[in-house]
Amino acid sequence: MVYRALKVLKGYVDVAFGPLARLLHFFGVKPTHLTLLSLPFGVYGAWFVFDDPLPATAAVTLYFIFDFMDGTLARVTGTHSDFGARLDFAVDRVVAATFLLSYFFNEGAVLLPAVGLALMLFISLEDFKINLSNILR
Repeated sequence: MVYRALKVLKGYVDVAFGPLARLLHFFGVKPTHLTLLSLPFGVYGAWFVFDDPLPATAAVTLYFIFDFMDGTLARVTGTHSDFGARLDFAVDRVVAATFLLSYFFNEGAVLLPAVGLALMLFISLEDFKINLSNILR
């Protein structure tokens, strides 16, 4: 049900932001460019959210805009690829891990970062089709 709702939402987003995506495509911007551009904003924002919230919030906002536009650009222009999807997944995981580490170092909490990082590891292994039981034997 959640995936169906996301698919419907993406359809509305593609209609609303399709013209901007086509303009970016016209100027040679590729979804991968937007994905890579989102990385430094996401890492900066996630790392400094506890120390300097205003610029960090601005950076995270830019991260979300670029992250959201890369998928829109890929769908609207038909330039989606397995590599792009994996790169987007990896960038999202790096930003999430950065936030969890920042939370650990700034708040001193252990449980949330430890559980979050462990879950991200297991999800990433599954996404890359790495069977953990074969590694642990």
